[in-house]
Amino acid sequence: LDAPAAAPVANPSIPSRPSGSTELAAEPKTTAAGGVTPTDLLLEPEAPAAPVAVHAALLLARSSYFRSLASEAWASSAVGSRPTSLGAPCFTRDVILVVVDALYGGEHLEMCDAPLGALVEVYHACTFFGLAEPTRLTEAAIVRSVGEAQLAEAFAFAHEHSASTMLAGCRRKLLDEFASLCKHEVWGSLPLDELELALSSDFLAASSEEEVAAAVLAWATANPDATPASTAAASSSSARP
Repeated sequence: LDAPAAAPVANPSIPSRPSGSTELAAEPKTTAAGGVTPTDLLLEPEAPAAPVAVHAALLLARSSYFRSLASEAWASSAVGSRPTSLGAPCFTRDVILVVVDALYGGEHLEMCDAPLGALVEVYHACTFFGLAEPTRLTEAAIVRSVGEAQLAEAFAFAHEHSASTMLAGCRRKLLDEFASLCKHEVWGSLPLDELELALSSDFLAASSEEEVAAAVLAWATANPDATPASTAAASSSSARP
């Protein structure tokens, strides 16, 4: 998928991998520079941005990525020969600052109003550095930013990256916004297995069986190459006892 523009747009794509080309709504604050002890590690974002100073001990405690690094290279090295910098060239400095803010206990998702592309960049950075809770919060923020036209992409992204919080949010959005989604052009692009799951749910926001049947027909019309068995499965999923 193409990387989104830096500024918010009506229907930005969801990049599958970090693009390093987005901006955040505002630069978050970090406590690294004002720490009690001097910082001893620099995170190097993409050039020519300045590095971000952090405490290695904190990263080791809160990031599975750095714990893995320590178990390999740092554990067998003398203190004086340990690395003093780590490159992260696929991330912008703004994104690195958000990740560092999360590491130091900041509310990094105060930037939830950022463009969708920026949120996705933060997700990639959080997963890269092994930050479980910030990753979960970022997934939830992405779902809130996804519009109807982007729901099929969001489902694909969630499945590709095993983003369970994002997947659950997309499924809830499909249930809650069924009445408008089934009339949207994105309807025919939604994955069949997710439609079957939604149509079989007691929480589907459908006004009538006729509305559900029309939605199944609309999906089948948009996917003429779908097997009859697939369409029948969707139809049977929509049947209520």
